[in-house]
Amino acid sequence: MDVLTFSARLPLGHFHQSPQQAGLIPILQECIDTITEHQRLRSLMKGEWVKGLLPQSSVRADYTVQRIRELAEGTCVKNYEYLGSGEVYDKVNKKWTLELPTDSHLLLYLFYAFLEHPKWMLHVDPTSYAGGQSSKNPLFLGVLPPKERFPEKCIAAVSGVPNVLHPGATILAVGKQSPPVFVLYWDKKAQFSLQASGSCSVSKNYGRTAMWDSTLLVCHRIKMVYGGIVRGMHLGSSALAILPRVERMKPAGKHYLIGASGGISDFQEIMRSLDNLV
Repeated sequence: MDVLTFSARLPLGHFHQSPQQAGLIPILQECIDTITEHQRLRSLMKGEWVKGLLPQSSVRADYTVQRIRELAEGTCVKNYEYLGSGEVYDKVNKKWTLELPTDSHLLLYLFYAFLEHPKWMLHVDPTSYAGGQSSKNPLFLGVLPPKERFPEKCIAAVSGVPNVLHPGATILAVGKQSPPVFVLYWDKKAQFSLQASGSCSVSKNYGRTAMWDSTLLVCHRIKMVYGGIVRGMHLGSSALAILPRVERMKPAGKHYLIGASGGISDFQEIMRSLDNLV
């Protein structure tokens, strides 16, 4: 389907309408919303929704759709695969390949798509959720703004080393290599490197949890430093409902962040013990 250019909302308020015409407006708007939803979903499945978060410039949509279905089965993303070699098995062509995104890359890509389009309402203008607050702690994906246009505070996810660092920015740099490396920047320097191999002069984490850890660290950073707000929306809002996922992350002293699953009472007891120690 060719991409169409049109307004997200029909500008029909300026025209005199008969009752019959007015009755058609909701139907026309529903058609436009459906077309917009289809176009953006197609772009998302092809890896073209935003450039830079996936190593590939484009991905076969059939693979993305099938892999999302597999990852959605059961609970706790039980079919998630950490592939140390970075190669993904192509079930269609029956071979291992680097031309398809790993689960780590794919899930991170989808997470930021969800932040941009809460509730997966792809036809809705993202700024409409936050209204007048949409400019608060904006979210930049793929590319950073020019240095002179950097807002006071912002969150970003980009590919590779950021070309500019800002004291109020929290930036997740996603490596294009497979398996990926996730580097978190704030206060104008790298704070964490979460990766599968290699070395780094800052804190390191090896293996299958790197993507999950980097995502939780970004959410915790939004909660603690940005008041829980990204692009004008609160992580605890009904549209996102992410905040409960980071409630079990607490600082322990100046240099450690503790996260846990399981019973909340057990976690609270552990934190009380750690508080007494530090």
